[in-house]
Amino acid sequence: MDIKVIILVSVAFLNLALGGTILFQNRKSLVGRWFALFSLSLAIWTFGMMFYSANESDWQKIYIWSLILHFAGAFIAQSFFYFSLCYPEEKMSINRIWQIIFFIPLIIILYFLFIDKKIIIGLDILPNNRQLVYGSWYPFYFVYFFMYMGGGLVTIFIKSLRIKDLIKKTQIRMVFIAILLPLTAAGIINMALATLGDFRYAWTGPIYLLIVIIFIAYAIIKL
Repeated sequence: MDIKVIILVSVAFLNLALGGTILFQNRKSLVGRWFALFSLSLAIWTFGMMFYSANESDWQKIYIWSLILHFAGAFIAQSFFYFSLCYPEEKMSINRIWQIIFFIPLIIILYFLFIDKKIIIGLDILPNNRQLVYGSWYPFYFVYFFMYMGGGLVTIFIKSLRIKDLIKKTQIRMVFIAILLPLTAAGIINMALATLGDFRYAWTGPIYLLIVIIFIAYAIIKL
């Protein structure tokens, strides 16, 4: 079995295990629920990356998995942003109307990925690389991902400034720093390089985000 497949399967199940552990510790926890959804979307993204990389020449299967992993990527950003809104207070820092509004871009992405198909319109299978052909709505997807992931990071950083408890403040800042670097690395590899047509290192993205999951799980347990 390809070492890449072994690593990706391991990462996917670790994501599921961490998400399930936090959720079942307190099923009523809003933070735990959004963390579990974040972990689940990472697991689906990782499985999608595995099947996308494992298929050598089946164009249709590779293309379908590329759609799945891109939607999972969008939900990673969505769930991380919503996690940041309720962590660590266990309540959303925006009202219900804005919660609904912030979900609209995800619905748009779902439509243009699977129905109108204007985010990914094709696929070129090369000897040592796969190049997705992006459509007119890919810039929307690109901006959405970085705005929601960046928005989540900014929200956590602002909360670290506002919290008065010194222990909690220190822990939240440590979490912010700990997740900033792997999130940046994954963003560069899986978004920036992919946009330029280089997918050779895309399979490493889930490894970086597993580090994020581990630190967030630690933060939830500690706070």
